[in-house]
Amino acid sequence: MKYTAYKGVIQALLSGCLLISTYVYAQPQLITDDVQLRIKPMHQTGMTTQSDFNVTTQPFEQSIDVRQFDLTHDAESILQTAASDTAPPVFSIALNNAYKDTLTADSPEHWYAFSANEAGKVTVIASQIPSNMTYKAYLYSKPAGDASADYTSVGFSTTLGALRQQIAATSSAASDYILVIRSEGENYGDSFVLTTAFSTKYDDNEPNDNFWQATNVEGMGPITGQMDNMYDLDVFKIEIPTQKQLVFALTGEGYGNYKAELFNANGQSLGVIDDKDPASATLSAGTYYWAVRADGDKVVATDTYTLTTTEKLAGLSLSVTTDEYGSRRIDYGRGDYFALKTSAVIKGQAINSAGEPIATAKLKFEFQSNAGKSLNEVAWATTDDNGNFELTVKSPADYGRLLFYGPVYTYHYDLHALVIYVDYGGKLSPIPQMVIDETSYDGSRSKYTTDKGYIIFYDISHLTYHG
Repeated sequence: MKYTAYKGVIQALLSGCLLISTYVYAQPQLITDDVQLRIKPMHQTGMTTQSDFNVTTQPFEQSIDVRQFDLTHDAESILQTAASDTAPPVFSIALNNAYKDTLTADSPEHWYAFSANEAGKVTVIASQIPSNMTYKAYLYSKPAGDASADYTSVGFSTTLGALRQQIAATSSAASDYILVIRSEGENYGDSFVLTTAFSTKYDDNEPNDNFWQATNVEGMGPITGQMDNMYDLDVFKIEIPTQKQLVFALTGEGYGNYKAELFNANGQSLGVIDDKDPASATLSAGTYYWAVRADGDKVVATDTYTLTTTEKLAGLSLSVTTDEYGSRRIDYGRGDYFALKTSAVIKGQAINSAGEPIATAKLKFEFQSNAGKSLNEVAWATTDDNGNFELTVKSPADYGRLLFYGPVYTYHYDLHALVIYVDYGGKLSPIPQMVIDETSYDGSRSKYTTDKGYIIFYDISHLTYHG
């Protein structure tokens, strides 16, 4: 979208601006030329009204930190020196600075001109917006120093009633920018904070710093990204086709102290998760947004975070076939268990609370001793589109400390537990319930249900003949 009609006016305005190379925390220069023409708002798409949206949620399992994003560092004041009837006033600002400014009923819209003298990502943030006000932000750019070029729209953020509006833009060359902040409401007179940042390193998702710039995520696959500066906000758009009970997990490299906030289609916060523990919620079908940020000042642009969304697993339906007695359980005097010598084949299906299959569930199978110690035999399986999986688990080959005297042989065995976990984004959770097929002594098939997250095996080490 181009604004040729404004080219001459904007070029004249920018000709008086201080260049970034000479601007170091000086009083921003105010351009006092009257500006009669305004850049029109960009069309908003993708958001619905409150009456169009219905969501049923359950509380997150971890505590919720529902809050608006905020900036707390010191800000440099912009002092208004133009006449009150200047419409709109234009200020010269610089990247990597923070300012305070005030919009009034007489001057409800301000323009801010700045430049980036190399390729990179620009981030602009209006924060600490007065309550009962809506500030709308629009960003425009053109090639640096090109007097013949038009300013074109590169992003906007217009969330109603938000305490913060943020826009990002990337460019492969030096660029000149105009930021337009337009206010609506009745609570004029209080200041807000305007912050600018510049990054030369950023991930392929950028720019995605608000709902309208959100990166579309296919299905419920993992989301990965990087924080390119301490103000970066990565927004992702996901579609939930049917109501689901979901588990969310966030992990990150370095010292980012990552957090992710979930929003519904109207931009209403549903809760915040951190990078320590998974959280769960039941979401109705619809559009949702994740906004990922890193608290603190130790952001490294090469550190990667991963946000996973997994359907919550209610249980497994499975069968066991071993190299000793097949799918039959036996009793060596300590209970009815499966027995194996070297391996067993596990087949099954992962299901949700409605009994429906869960695709792409990641399962871990680990043999442990009766003391809960890992025996270093681990296998993994991922369910297919129908929720099915199949794998072979191998005996940990222990010493055979226990004995069973059979008619001909003495069985030297150990009792081992095959513990099964579901992996929620790197966080392991025990299987809550299993329905297991077995073959009875008479050859008939039956099922038994257990709320234990493991299967006990007689793990046969060796046999001795006693005649």
